[in-house]
Amino acid sequence: MSVVAEDLKKIYRGGTVGVKEVSFVANKCEVLCLLGPNGAGKTTTIGMLSTIIRPTAGRGYVCGYDIVREARKVREHILLVPQEQALELFLTVEENLIFYGMLLGLSRSEAKDAARRAMELLGLEQYASRRVIDLSGGLQRRVQLAYAFLTHRDVVFLDEPTIMLDHIYRVKVWNLIRELAKRGSAIVMATNELEEAEAVCDRVVFLNKKVLAQGTVKEVKGLVDAIKFEAVMRSRDDIEKLSRVLRDVKGVVDVDTAEDRVKALLDAKVVDVNQLLQEVSRLGLGIVELRVESISWRDLRSSIR
Repeated sequence: MSVVAEDLKKIYRGGTVGVKEVSFVANKCEVLCLLGPNGAGKTTTIGMLSTIIRPTAGRGYVCGYDIVREARKVREHILLVPQEQALELFLTVEENLIFYGMLLGLSRSEAKDAARRAMELLGLEQYASRRVIDLSGGLQRRVQLAYAFLTHRDVVFLDEPTIMLDHIYRVKVWNLIRELAKRGSAIVMATNELEEAEAVCDRVVFLNKKVLAQGTVKEVKGLVDAIKFEAVMRSRDDIEKLSRVLRDVKGVVDVDTAEDRVKALLDAKVVDVNQLLQEVSRLGLGIVELRVESISWRDLRSSIR
């Protein structure tokens, strides 16, 4: 077991509850998702296990090392990609990656080679000499995600890894995360999107201040009632084509078209969202932006006391 959380608890100053009861294990060659709504405690949990946040109570172990008493040893075995920006804005993309690679213990030449490989994986080669401050939010996120592919670590923590990414790069990053796990890392990633967990994860910890359920996605997905699908399209013709396709999908409850987009409500218990996204992608439509998110957490919230 690469990561062990035992009754972890965090109460912030003023009495705000970060999490109050979190226990799970994550294994080598596995992708484990912390799944829950915003404010559920996912970032707090990753913060404790990566030694950034000190737990109020409970225990945690990474590669056998105690996250409090042996924090330095823990850091030697992990790599963290946080949700918030952690880039040197006035350095170039390549300089950022070389700098971070050297922080991870690589020599300068090793870090330069690693930076080149990571840029290729994330489609950043053409931006290598651009300053990060001059990039869009989505490109900045890809630079930060490249950190995860600079060198091997036994445990990789990813907090909302695909936030701000378009659909094409979301799918690409999902595949890269799976490859990281196949190469021997334990991946612990946070998400509030059921379809992302379904696409990437081996197991899910359903979290809202405490663990409500854990297991495979199929075992816990019943806790989510519905999923909202929204696509911004380039043309009216694309809108009509996509809406016709969606209306023929079993489990699509409602389809609505607006001036530049298609909206649909999906039954989470019926629709295989990952398969649907792949089918939509194969249509070759002019999709400018695509968002799929869980919109009802009623059962989850009602079980919190």
